Amino acid sequence: MNLIQIGANSGNDAVNDFIKENQSLIHLAILVEPMPFVLNDLNLRYQFIDNVVIESIAIVDNESENTLTLYYEDNSINYEVCSFSKKHLLDHGCPESKIKSIDVDAMTVNKLMEKYNLTEIDHLFIDTEGLDAHIIASLDFTKYIFKNITFEVAHTDGANTRGSNFSQITEYLRSLGYTLTIIDHLNMKASL
Repeated sequence: MNLIQIGANSGNDAVNDFIKENQSLIHLAILVEPMPFVLNDLNLRYQFIDNVVIESIAIVDNESENTLTLYYEDNSINYEVCSFSKKHLLDHGCPESKIKSIDVDAMTVNKLMEKYNLTEIDHLFIDTEGLDAHIIASLDFTKYIFKNITFEVAHTDGANTRGSNFSQITEYLRSLGYTLTIIDHLNMKASL
């Protein structure tokens, strides 16, 4: 089994549980997390699990972008909310005076697939605080197979907003033959 998690954060999540429960089946798990101050926790959480690779990059939807500015709340326990959009943090109640930014290396999922010589992913998990639909739209479905895509739908059109981006990406996934299932108020799963 091959999987990619985009937005792994500190690894304290359901994907970590999934990987632990299925570690004997995992050929490769690529965890993507661009925020440097959570990487130590992420590495510690996965240090005894084989076949896990941590990529300290951001995922973007445009092949020409190789860096991305991320915004985060400085000195906060709310480190899980970082975004390419400063407005996203403001809409989550972060005071503007505490918002900091950092430029991080970036690549597309397609380039990541190329880097690891992958053609098929069993599980793609995406939690990027608003960029999820754009990332899915940028996937090369003619070159790669993504059997299951679990993604955050809560912020497709702004903080806690579903609108045209949500409608377009769900329509697009259905047109590719995916069955869509609402997991909870935040997430959806698309399965072939």
